[in-house]
Amino acid sequence: GSTITRATVLSDMVIVSTAEGIAIRSGALTVRTTDVSAQQGITAWGAGTNPLIEGCVVTAAWTGISIEGEGVLRESDVEGGPAVTVRGAVLVEDNLIHATSDVGISIWEGSPEILANVINEDASRVGTCSWGFCSGVDIWGGSPQILNNVIYGMGGEWSAAVSIVHGELVVERPNIHSNTLYVSRVAGTGASRSAGVTCTSFFGLATFGELRNNIIVGAANGTSFGYYEDDGDPGTTCRPVLLENNLLDVDHAVRLWTT
Repeated sequence: GSTITRATVLSDMVIVSTAEGIAIRSGALTVRTTDVSAQQGITAWGAGTNPLIEGCVVTAAWTGISIEGEGVLRESDVEGGPAVTVRGAVLVEDNLIHATSDVGISIWEGSPEILANVINEDASRVGTCSWGFCSGVDIWGGSPQILNNVIYGMGGEWSAAVSIVHGELVVERPNIHSNTLYVSRVAGTGASRSAGVTCTSFFGLATFGELRNNIIVGAANGTSFGYYEDDGDPGTTCRPVLLENNLLDVDHAVRLWTT
Protein backbone atom coordinates (compact mmCIF):
# COMPACT_ATOMS: atom_id res chain seq x y z
CA GLY A 1 0.00 0.00 0.00
CA SER A 2 0.87 3.69 0.12
CA THR A 3 2.82 3.27 3.39
CA ILE A 4 5.45 1.16 1.60
CA THR A 5 8.42 3.33 0.59
CA ARG A 6 11.72 2.65 -1.18
CA ALA A 7 13.15 1.84 2.27
CA THR A 8 11.15 -1.39 2.12
CA VAL A 9 13.41 -3.81 0.26
CA LEU A 10 12.73 -7.24 -1.19
CA SER A 11 16.07 -8.69 -2.27
CA ASP A 12 18.03 -11.84 -3.10
CA MET A 13 15.01 -14.08 -3.53
CA VAL A 14 13.85 -16.67 -6.04
CA ILE A 15 10.11 -16.50 -6.75
CA VAL A 16 8.34 -19.13 -8.87
CA SER A 17 4.59 -18.83 -9.48
CA THR A 18 1.95 -20.24 -11.80
CA ALA A 19 0.16 -16.87 -11.53
CA GLU A 20 1.72 -13.51 -10.55
CA GLY A 21 5.23 -13.23 -9.15
CA ILE A 22 5.08 -9.83 -7.38
CA ALA A 23 2.15 -7.39 -7.19
CA ILE A 24 2.79 -3.83 -5.94
CA ARG A 25 -0.31 -1.71 -5.36
CA SER A 26 0.07 1.99 -4.52
CA GLY A 27 3.53 1.51 -3.07
CA ALA A 28 7.19 2.27 -3.70
CA LEU A 29 8.75 -1.09 -2.92
CA THR A 30 12.40 -1.72 -3.83
CA VAL A 31 12.92 -5.09 -5.54
CA ARG A 32 16.59 -5.88 -5.94
CA THR A 33 18.62 -8.89 -7.24
CA THR A 34 15.57 -11.15 -7.27
CA ASP A 35 14.73 -13.86 -9.80
CA VAL A 36 11.06 -14.13 -10.79
CA SER A 37 9.62 -16.87 -12.97
CA ALA A 38 5.85 -16.61 -13.33
CA GLN A 39 2.90 -16.37 -15.68
CA GLN A 40 2.88 -12.61 -14.94
CA GLY A 41 6.20 -11.32 -13.59
CA ILE A 42 6.00 -8.01 -11.63
CA THR A 43 3.00 -5.66 -11.73
CA ALA A 44 2.87 -2.19 -10.11
CA TRP A 45 -0.19 0.07 -10.22
CA GLY A 46 -2.38 2.45 -8.22
CA ALA A 47 -2.05 5.95 -6.74
CA GLY A 48 1.44 6.67 -5.42
CA THR A 49 3.06 3.78 -7.28
CA ASN A 50 6.82 4.34 -7.57
CA PRO A 51 8.80 1.08 -7.33
CA LEU A 52 12.51 0.60 -7.87
CA ILE A 53 13.24 -2.69 -9.67
CA GLU A 54 16.97 -3.21 -9.97
CA GLY A 55 19.28 -6.07 -10.88
CA CYS A 56 16.48 -8.61 -11.28
CA VAL A 57 15.91 -11.49 -13.68
CA VAL A 58 12.25 -11.77 -14.70
CA THR A 59 10.91 -14.49 -17.01
CA ALA A 60 7.18 -14.52 -17.72
CA ALA A 61 4.78 -16.35 -19.99
CA TRP A 62 2.79 -13.11 -20.31
CA THR A 63 3.92 -9.60 -19.33
CA GLY A 64 7.33 -9.54 -17.69
CA ILE A 65 7.09 -6.18 -15.86
CA SER A 66 4.20 -3.68 -15.92
CA ILE A 67 4.42 -0.26 -14.21
CA GLU A 68 1.50 2.20 -14.18
CA GLY A 69 2.44 5.49 -12.50
CA GLU A 70 6.03 6.30 -11.63
CA GLY A 71 8.95 3.97 -11.12
CA VAL A 72 12.41 2.80 -12.13
CA LEU A 73 13.42 -0.40 -13.92
CA ARG A 74 17.19 -0.67 -14.08
CA GLU A 75 19.94 -3.18 -14.85
CA SER A 76 17.56 -6.12 -15.14
CA ASP A 77 17.08 -9.02 -17.56
CA VAL A 78 13.42 -9.21 -18.57
CA GLU A 79 11.70 -11.68 -20.89
CA GLY A 80 7.98 -11.86 -21.67
CA GLY A 81 5.26 -11.10 -24.15
CA PRO A 82 5.27 -8.15 -23.92
CA ALA A 83 8.43 -7.97 -21.85
CA VAL A 84 7.73 -4.50 -20.36
CA THR A 85 4.70 -2.18 -20.36
CA VAL A 86 4.72 1.37 -18.96
CA ARG A 87 2.14 4.09 -18.34
CA GLY A 88 3.50 7.26 -16.79
CA ALA A 89 6.83 8.76 -15.75
CA VAL A 90 8.81 5.53 -15.67
CA LEU A 91 12.57 5.31 -16.15
CA VAL A 92 13.64 2.15 -18.02
CA GLU A 93 17.42 2.17 -18.09
CA ASP A 94 20.29 -0.19 -18.87
CA ASN A 95 18.24 -3.38 -19.15
CA LEU A 96 18.43 -6.48 -21.34
CA ILE A 97 14.93 -7.06 -22.74
CA HIS A 98 13.52 -9.81 -24.95
CA ALA A 99 10.02 -10.18 -26.37
CA THR A 100 8.79 -13.75 -26.60
CA SER A 101 5.65 -12.32 -28.28
CA ASP A 102 3.95 -8.95 -28.87
CA VAL A 103 6.76 -6.42 -28.20
CA GLY A 104 9.82 -5.67 -26.10
CA ILE A 105 8.63 -2.42 -24.46
CA SER A 106 5.05 -1.17 -24.87
CA ILE A 107 4.41 2.51 -24.03
CA TRP A 108 0.83 3.60 -23.42
CA GLU A 109 0.91 7.13 -22.00
CA GLY A 110 2.88 9.67 -19.99
CA SER A 111 6.52 10.66 -20.41
CA PRO A 112 8.66 7.58 -19.79
CA GLU A 113 12.39 7.60 -20.43
CA ILE A 114 13.77 4.59 -22.29
CA LEU A 115 17.55 4.90 -21.97
CA ALA A 116 20.54 2.70 -22.85
CA ASN A 117 18.67 -0.61 -23.08
CA VAL A 118 19.46 -3.57 -25.34
CA ILE A 119 16.23 -4.98 -26.78
CA ASN A 120 15.79 -8.28 -28.66
CA GLU A 121 19.51 -8.91 -29.11
CA ASP A 122 19.43 -12.72 -28.72
CA ALA A 123 17.43 -14.25 -31.59
CA SER A 124 16.84 -17.46 -29.59
CA ARG A 125 14.83 -15.44 -27.04
CA VAL A 126 12.73 -13.49 -29.57
CA GLY A 127 9.30 -14.61 -30.78
CA THR A 128 6.77 -13.13 -33.18
CA CYS A 129 3.59 -11.10 -32.82
CA SER A 130 0.06 -11.59 -34.13
CA TRP A 131 -0.72 -8.08 -35.39
CA GLY A 132 0.96 -5.23 -37.24
CA PHE A 133 4.69 -4.57 -37.12
CA CYS A 134 6.45 -6.88 -34.65
CA SER A 135 8.70 -4.41 -32.84
CA GLY A 136 11.27 -3.85 -30.15
CA VAL A 137 9.34 -0.81 -28.85
CA ASP A 138 5.78 0.26 -29.59
CA ILE A 139 4.18 3.59 -28.71
CA TRP A 140 0.42 3.90 -28.30
CA GLY A 141 0.39 7.24 -26.48
CA GLY A 142 2.39 9.82 -24.57
CA SER A 143 5.72 11.56 -25.15
CA PRO A 144 8.46 9.02 -24.44
CA GLN A 145 12.15 9.85 -24.69
CA ILE A 146 13.89 6.93 -26.43
CA LEU A 147 17.63 7.59 -26.30
CA ASN A 148 20.88 5.65 -26.70
CA ASN A 149 19.34 2.20 -27.01
CA VAL A 150 20.18 -0.77 -29.22
CA ILE A 151 16.80 -1.98 -30.50
CA TYR A 152 16.04 -4.91 -32.80
CA GLY A 153 12.69 -5.56 -34.39
CA MET A 154 11.29 -9.04 -33.92
CA GLY A 155 10.83 -10.77 -37.25
CA GLY A 156 8.30 -12.27 -39.57
CA GLU A 157 6.70 -10.58 -42.56
CA TRP A 158 6.33 -7.19 -40.83
CA SER A 159 9.01 -6.01 -38.41
CA ALA A 160 10.22 -2.70 -36.97
CA ALA A 161 12.61 -1.54 -34.29
CA VAL A 162 10.05 1.09 -33.16
CA SER A 163 6.40 1.18 -34.13
CA ILE A 164 4.01 4.07 -33.40
CA VAL A 165 0.23 3.66 -33.44
CA HIS A 166 -2.02 6.72 -33.49
CA GLY A 167 -5.30 5.30 -32.19
CA GLU A 168 -7.64 6.08 -29.31
CA LEU A 169 -4.81 7.35 -27.08
CA VAL A 170 -2.90 10.52 -27.94
CA VAL A 171 0.59 10.09 -29.35
CA GLU A 172 2.11 13.43 -28.40
CA ARG A 173 5.81 14.05 -29.00
CA PRO A 174 8.02 10.96 -28.88
CA ASN A 175 11.71 11.76 -29.23
CA ILE A 176 13.63 8.89 -30.87
CA HIS A 177 17.23 10.05 -30.70
CA SER A 178 20.75 8.55 -30.93
CA ASN A 179 19.73 4.88 -31.04
CA THR A 180 20.97 1.98 -33.11
CA LEU A 181 17.88 0.48 -34.74
CA TYR A 182 17.94 -2.92 -36.45
CA VAL A 183 14.77 -3.42 -38.46
CA SER A 184 14.53 -7.16 -37.70
CA ARG A 185 16.11 -9.77 -35.43
CA VAL A 186 14.70 -12.91 -37.07
CA ALA A 187 14.90 -12.89 -40.86
CA GLY A 188 11.67 -12.82 -42.82
CA THR A 189 11.05 -14.02 -46.36
CA GLY A 190 11.83 -12.24 -49.60
CA ALA A 191 8.37 -10.66 -49.44
CA SER A 192 8.77 -9.22 -45.93
CA ARG A 193 8.82 -5.50 -45.09
CA SER A 194 10.76 -4.03 -42.20
CA ALA A 195 11.68 -0.57 -40.95
CA GLY A 196 13.60 1.33 -38.32
CA VAL A 197 10.47 3.29 -37.34
CA THR A 198 6.88 2.85 -38.52
CA CYS A 199 3.72 4.83 -37.87
CA THR A 200 0.10 3.80 -38.35
CA SER A 201 -2.79 6.25 -37.96
CA PHE A 202 -6.39 5.18 -37.43
CA PHE A 203 -7.63 8.74 -36.81
CA GLY A 204 -6.90 11.65 -39.14
CA LEU A 205 -3.70 13.53 -39.84
CA ALA A 206 -1.26 12.55 -37.11
CA THR A 207 2.20 13.91 -36.38
CA PHE A 208 4.70 12.83 -33.76
CA GLY A 209 7.99 14.24 -32.48
CA GLU A 210 11.56 13.75 -33.58
CA LEU A 211 13.48 11.00 -35.34
CA ARG A 212 17.10 12.10 -35.46
CA ASN A 213 20.73 11.03 -35.05
CA ASN A 214 19.91 7.31 -35.24
CA ILE A 215 21.71 4.50 -37.04
CA ILE A 216 19.19 2.32 -38.88
CA VAL A 217 20.28 -1.06 -40.24
CA GLY A 218 18.25 -3.07 -42.75
CA ALA A 219 17.54 -6.79 -43.03
CA ALA A 220 19.10 -9.47 -45.22
CA ASN A 221 15.73 -10.52 -46.67
CA GLY A 222 12.78 -8.55 -48.00
CA THR A 223 12.60 -4.76 -48.33
CA SER A 224 13.77 -2.44 -45.58
CA PHE A 225 13.02 1.22 -44.87
CA GLY A 226 14.36 3.90 -42.56
CA TYR A 227 10.91 5.36 -41.88
CA TYR A 228 7.70 3.66 -43.02
CA GLU A 229 4.28 5.32 -42.97
CA ASP A 230 1.76 2.51 -42.94
CA ASP A 231 -1.24 2.38 -45.25
CA GLY A 232 -4.43 3.81 -43.76
CA ASP A 233 -7.92 4.90 -44.57
CA PRO A 234 -8.41 7.94 -46.85
CA GLY A 235 -7.57 11.11 -44.95
CA THR A 236 -5.13 9.51 -42.51
CA THR A 237 -1.39 10.18 -42.30
CA CYS A 238 1.28 9.74 -39.62
CA ARG A 239 4.57 11.64 -39.98
CA PRO A 240 7.38 12.98 -37.80
CA VAL A 241 7.73 16.69 -37.11
CA LEU A 242 11.50 16.37 -37.51
CA LEU A 243 13.43 13.73 -39.47
CA GLU A 244 17.14 14.51 -39.71
CA ASN A 245 20.74 13.34 -39.34
CA ASN A 246 20.01 9.61 -39.43
CA LEU A 247 22.55 7.17 -40.86
CA LEU A 248 20.68 4.64 -43.01
CA ASP A 249 21.76 1.25 -44.30
CA VAL A 250 18.43 0.21 -45.81
CA ASP A 251 16.82 -0.27 -49.22
CA HIS A 252 14.70 2.89 -49.01
CA ALA A 253 15.09 5.90 -46.72
CA VAL A 254 11.41 6.89 -46.39
CA ARG A 255 8.08 5.44 -47.48
CA LEU A 256 5.02 7.73 -47.26
CA TRP A 257 1.38 6.68 -47.61
CA THR A 258 -0.56 9.18 -49.71
CA THR A 259 -4.34 9.41 -49.69
